[in-house]
Order: sequence, then structure tokens, then C-alpha cells
Amino acid sequence: MVHSIAHVVRQFKNNWSNELDEEAVEKACRDHDMTWNDSLLNPIMTIKIFFLQILHGNTAMTHLRHLTKLCFTASAYCQARMKIPLAVFQTLLARTAARLHEDLSDAQRWLGHRLFVVDGSSFSMPDKP
Repeated sequence: MVHSIAHVVRQFKNNWSNELDEEAVEKACRDHDMTWNDSLLNPIMTIKIFFLQILHGNTAMTHLRHLTKLCFTASAYCQARMKIPLAVFQTLLARTAARLHEDLSDAQRWLGHRLFVVDGSSFSMPDKP
């Protein structure tokens, strides 16, 4: 079943704590020699919160505790996020893309090609020149 991007974003926003595979995130972190203590803002939870932040239009860090209903400060979240190397995010992206490519069957292709549908009927521009 094909879903719109808006549908997937809405699903993730509503069920953000269950949408990422924690084992995959942990493996990516361990593959880059990360170690951590058992705390609220461990790398797995920090990455989940980071994706939630992005999906809410890069909302302020101070707003995240209200979205997550978890108790942490913006400073603690910022420090936790800075501990995650960029390579972890690159690994997660590459593995996710590879998995999606594997899951793409011939039935989901048009004449053997991947098909992307883009709606360019509207756009937003800044109010100032």
C-alpha cells in the first residue's frame, strides 16, 4: 500500500517512540564505537527525539519535552545530540535506503523503473526580498 509523505509523517509524529527500530539504531551506534550509560537521553532516545524535532519543523529544543512528555532540559538534549557522530546518522540512512531498495518488488515498479510522484503545485517564499 502506497502512503503519502504526509501520512507517514503524521504516523511518526503520533507514534514517535515506536517507529524506529531500536536494535538498528543501537547497532549503528556500536558500529561507530559509541558507549553510553543507561540514562533517559541515551543515543537511541536522543535520535528518536531528533527525528521528532525535525518532523515538527525543527521545533525549539525547549518544546521537545512537551512533545515527548519526558523530563529533560534543552541543554541536556543538546549535549546528548552533540555526542552522536555524524557517521551514525549516515550509517542509519544508508542502511534504511538499502532496506527499502530490497523491499521494492517488481510489482511496485513501472516498466522496471522506480517511480516518484511529486506535486509541485504550490511553494512558499519569504515575505522579504
